[in-house]
Amino acid sequence: MASIKQTQGTTLTWTSSGGDHVLDLGSLANAAGRQGDKHDFTATFPECVRIELLIDFNVAPTAGNTVDVYWSSSDDGTDFDGECAGSDGAYSTQSDTARLHFVGCLSASASTSPQRASWVFYLPARYGVPVVRNSSGQALTSVGTDQVLTVTPLVGDIN
Repeated sequence: MASIKQTQGTTLTWTSSGGDHVLDLGSLANAAGRQGDKHDFTATFPECVRIELLIDFNVAPTAGNTVDVYWSSSDDGTDFDGECAGSDGAYSTQSDTARLHFVGCLSASASTSPQRASWVFYLPARYGVPVVRNSSGQALTSVGTDQVLTVTPLVGDIN
C-alpha cells in the first residue's frame, strides 16, 4: 500500500533586511498595507506552501483585531493581481485587497509580545507577492526585522 509523506522545502523569508526578499513592515500603521518583493517559484512551483507571519507591536492592540495576509499572483512575473508592483512598497488601497487571494488573519492578543500565525496556502501561479494589511488598531514596531513573513514549500511524496 502506498503512503503519502510531506516534506518541507527551503524556507523563503521576507523582512526589512537580511532575508531572501524585502517586505518592510516597520512602523506599519493601523489601516495601512504593504506589499513585498516578488518571488519566482520556477516553472515547477510547489502546489502548497506554509505561510507564517511574525509581528510585534509597541502598544498592545485590542484583542481580536487583525493583521491580514494576502497573496498576489502572476503567471508572467509582470502583471500581478490587485495591481501589485512586484517590489516592496505601500499597498494602501483597501478595495484592491478584494482582488487578492486571502491567506489568513492573525487575530491579535492584547500584548506587546511578538505574535505569530501560520496557514497552509495553495499557490495559484509561478510568481507571487505577499501583502500585509494592518487592522489591529496599533502600529507595528519601528524595527523592520521584528516583522517577518516566511513561505515554506510543502512537497508531497508517494511511496
